[in-house]
Amino acid sequence: MTVIAAPVLANEMGNGSEIPQATFDAGTIHIPTIDVPDSRGGINVYEAELKLLSDESLTLELITLDQITDEVGGVHGTCCTDGSNTVILPEIPLPNQPGDHSVSATLVPIAGTLPLQFRLTNLTLNIDTRKNISIENYADYDPETKILRIPVVDIPDAGVIKSHRAALKWIKGKPPTFELIELKPIKVDNENSHALYDPHTQTAYLPGAYLKEIGQTLSFRVAFSQVAGSNPAQFTLTGITPLPYFSGITESKPNTDNSVKLTWLPISEISAKGKKQATNANNLITYEVYVGQTLNFTPNNDSLQATVSGATEYELTGLVPGITNYILIIAIDNQGNRSLERDYHAILIPAAMLLCLSQIASSIFTIAIRINLLNVKFR
Repeated sequence: MTVIAAPVLANEMGNGSEIPQATFDAGTIHIPTIDVPDSRGGINVYEAELKLLSDESLTLELITLDQITDEVGGVHGTCCTDGSNTVILPEIPLPNQPGDHSVSATLVPIAGTLPLQFRLTNLTLNIDTRKNISIENYADYDPETKILRIPVVDIPDAGVIKSHRAALKWIKGKPPTFELIELKPIKVDNENSHALYDPHTQTAYLPGAYLKEIGQTLSFRVAFSQVAGSNPAQFTLTGITPLPYFSGITESKPNTDNSVKLTWLPISEISAKGKKQATNANNLITYEVYVGQTLNFTPNNDSLQATVSGATEYELTGLVPGITNYILIIAIDNQGNRSLERDYHAILIPAAMLLCLSQIASSIFTIAIRINLLNVKFR
């Protein structure tokens, strides 16, 4: 089983839309709708179920196929667009991880099988990079102890995702190699588990990992490959992608009854060659500013208020006095990598401020008139 990590946005995935999703449960894939073109240029819609026959070869057998009318608001799977019976599934939520992990896949028919069998290929792990993410669930590397702690890692086991806590210790540098020193099953009480280990390919993927040094915090996306035959298990670092680290909003200064000036520090990241750098306004960094009325809201297109490029401040307008607004900023570097942090900043503009500002403006206007009259009188 080859799983390729592919960060995507929720809206691009169709999450929350009316498009039905395929589901995988107890070894059965249920596909609510499949588009199948006919010879006359029309589209026939089917509902299908397939049973997993082998977890090793990822072979599935078609157990039901029923033609239906498309009354469910969209199509999840497509078939036969290339002249074969290949089925493309853009999103299958993984069991026991609702709303967090999902995969896209292709079903390739196995010739000569009856009932028809398919091989599951092109599995791609979809990761929603705009979901709420708890930093505590990301890996953290301690340069003093040389231990990489992974709070939650998902491991597929006979079609079921099981969560574990893990720790790796750095043992040598060429290539960078770590040894597994802890692997403990745990129960996850939320949907935010962020590492994945594929026992078939013996590869591990960490969407986020932190390195904390004196006066500096850096974040990365990391991939490992297990050393064949190693016992205890050893892993070599096969991929590392620097990510922008956003340290949070440093100042929020109200300007009027419905606006506030936001200021933040430049992001920090590390170059591919390992050289630390503070990224300033000239480094083509983009900041997305989101606003919501609930703490820990999920950033999406509806809550996106502004996109700021080449600056570390922004005046946010349209805030309603008397309501607590939560502001979230996500940094994006020029490679499209997004910051992991979800630091919500609360802003409350008291409803009385509107009256106060009105009274101040009225007083200033009255004083100005009096000064003007005095000037006229003594000319």
